[in-house]
Amino acid sequence: REYIIGRLKTLGLKPADKEGTYTHPMSFKYGVDIIKGKNELIITGKDGKETKFELGKDFNPMAFSVNNTVESEVVFAGYGLGVAGKAGVGYDSYAGLNCTNKMVLVFRYVPEEVKPERRRQLMRSAALQRKATLARKHGAKGVIIVAGPNSDNAGKLIPVNYIRRSASSGVVAISGNHKVADALLAAAGKGNLKKIQTALDKENPHALFGFELPGVKIRVTSALKQVQRHDKNIIAILPPGVKTDNPEYVMIGAHYDHLGYNDGSINPKGGNPGRIHNGADDNGSGTVTLLELAAWLAAEREKHPEKFKRGIIFCWWTGEELGLIGSAQYAKNPLIPFKQVSAYVNLDMVGRLKNNRLIVQGLGTSTIWKKLIEKRNVAAGFSLKLENAPPRNTDNGSIDPKGVPSLAIFTGLHKDYHKPTDDPATLNYEGMERIAQFTGRLLLDLAGDTIRPDYIKVKRGTAPARGNMSAYTGVIPDYSAEVDGLQITDVSAGGPAAKAGIKGGDIVIEFDGKTIKNIYDYTAVLGAIKAGKETKITILRAKKKVELEITPTRRK
Repeated sequence: REYIIGRLKTLGLKPADKEGTYTHPMSFKYGVDIIKGKNELIITGKDGKETKFELGKDFNPMAFSVNNTVESEVVFAGYGLGVAGKAGVGYDSYAGLNCTNKMVLVFRYVPEEVKPERRRQLMRSAALQRKATLARKHGAKGVIIVAGPNSDNAGKLIPVNYIRRSASSGVVAISGNHKVADALLAAAGKGNLKKIQTALDKENPHALFGFELPGVKIRVTSALKQVQRHDKNIIAILPPGVKTDNPEYVMIGAHYDHLGYNDGSINPKGGNPGRIHNGADDNGSGTVTLLELAAWLAAEREKHPEKFKRGIIFCWWTGEELGLIGSAQYAKNPLIPFKQVSAYVNLDMVGRLKNNRLIVQGLGTSTIWKKLIEKRNVAAGFSLKLENAPPRNTDNGSIDPKGVPSLAIFTGLHKDYHKPTDDPATLNYEGMERIAQFTGRLLLDLAGDTIRPDYIKVKRGTAPARGNMSAYTGVIPDYSAEVDGLQITDVSAGGPAAKAGIKGGDIVIEFDGKTIKNIYDYTAVLGAIKAGKETKITILRAKKKVELEITPTRRK
């Protein structure tokens, strides 16, 4: 950060913030710390004998656990899965079980001996948070998740911050080892853990998915402290070169964060824990290309101020790898109002130009893009792959919903993506120089025009299916929001949510009669409802409840 800011000062660019720091501070939830001396797990058998278990050795609370103490009976619910469908398709670990106000013991993952297609189907409902949320929906106060003896990571504890930025599941959520599971089963006289798992692994129709553990009591306390991290976007301005009472700007951005050493908690993006991830392409390439553009455009403005009827805002975003949190927080609290921003260009992974192929995404957000890009590519000579939809998995996903025509420039994925091997020697520097020249000329066109580009909200009704969700609503979640419910940052034009009257800023709190506390609740309902059927949805809008009817469509 200090290097980028130092370069900006040398180039004479102005800070966007009033304090003159070139920064835009932001904060975000970054996992939890265990409160020492407060977490416990004690099992009491039929004979009244207590067995205490050791934190960090026998059990761990998980980051999506609530802080609470549960004293209750225990139920075993197999793999803790809930998949809608007829026999052979559906899977209900909770069939016939009374879990109300109890702790539930479940296996991690899915049955180990099922066929690959069946495994893929069941894995869609096997996320840790989904299992905890499903237990809550069946009335449980908590869940203990154990990797069985037949599974990967058999008996190993799940790290506390394995999923660092997860929303609360609404229940006490514990990872346990085989010692905990064996003690529960033995106290209830229910036999061998491996034997029980083996019967479930084969989907033996005579094997019970779950059963009560009579006479066993458990006391579990989960005590966690939320960790807040603080970081800064870098925002600089090249002002318009002509005097104006109503200045407008073109915005260009690149994220300057990567995985670092990666402690293994950045999921699902992965990486290799404990090894430095330099991120030369992702996104050192975009970061330095943006610096080169700042230098070149500052020099152009010095020589030809009349060409800069609009100014240019340069943005280096943080937190992209954690879910676009830097750009998302800027979009909520911009230093320059978006009504003054005419267009946005994003540079993410522009260092691996191969076979002269350059990907440009977001053409559908304005009618100006196609003509401008074709004009500038005459000299650049790229083999262009043009895509109408703006990407949602990079910082365009924060800026485009603000009504700003947005492009993304990208050279494509590669085998070193999110690997320690994404190093400087792998970059195509000549290609980066050509991309910088192409982008710079494009920015000059945008800065030199006085006509504001039109904005088109691109329909995304052909989004690919995710998980077992066949239904589609067209909501775009705000992943950075910390609210009870699912906050919507935007809705797809012409989609079911837009037709129902749902708007950006709304918070979904109930869907098809089910309480929505987080995105996991929402996707669980979405996986169960029928496409084409009118369904009730309740939102909070300006702190007031609004009941609407939405008709999900089938994903294509």
